Amino acid sequence: MPEFKEYRSVTEFPAKAENLTHEELIANYYDLRNTYRSLTSSRGQLVRRQREAKEKIVVLNQDIREKIKQLETLEQEKQEIERILERRNFELQQKDIQKQELQQELNTITTEIISLKEERQAITNMIQNLKNTYDDVQGTNGIMGTFERLQNIMRAVKIFFTTDIGELIKQQNSEMNSNPDSQENSRTIGKNLLDNK
Repeated sequence: MPEFKEYRSVTEFPAKAENLTHEELIANYYDLRNTYRSLTSSRGQLVRRQREAKEKIVVLNQDIREKIKQLETLEQEKQEIERILERRNFELQQKDIQKQELQQELNTITTEIISLKEERQAITNMIQNLKNTYDDVQGTNGIMGTFERLQNIMRAVKIFFTTDIGELIKQQNSEMNSNPDSQENSRTIGKNLLDNK
């Protein structure tokens, strides 16, 4: 950093020039001239530095405004990303809820299908039992045989129309669970129904 030049104090100059010699006047003149030249140069440097400082301030203000705009843009982008993330999280939650609902619906339909299959099988067994009963009494002869045949058929028909399908399904499932290796046919099931009646 340049050192500041020290100038003579005003009090060092004579207040009146009448008492000065010609040589003193010339010396003071040159001293004043050199001082004025130095001050003019210093003033020029000061003006230049002030101008440069103003230019730097203008550039700095522009940079600050640009930085502020960039920050505003980044803030907007951040908010947009946050909105997108929130929307995606909501969509994922909705999809998860829909997936759970679909799974529940699928489980319900599967249960209904299994129930319908069991009911169909139970009805099929009952029909087969009715048919088997009819086939069993075909060979019965005589009045007593006809009466017995008619009685067996009526019993089978009664079983067909009065049997609780739900209870029959439970009975079949219980028997299969207790003895899973056995494959009970419709004739055996029908015989059990007749025996129970």
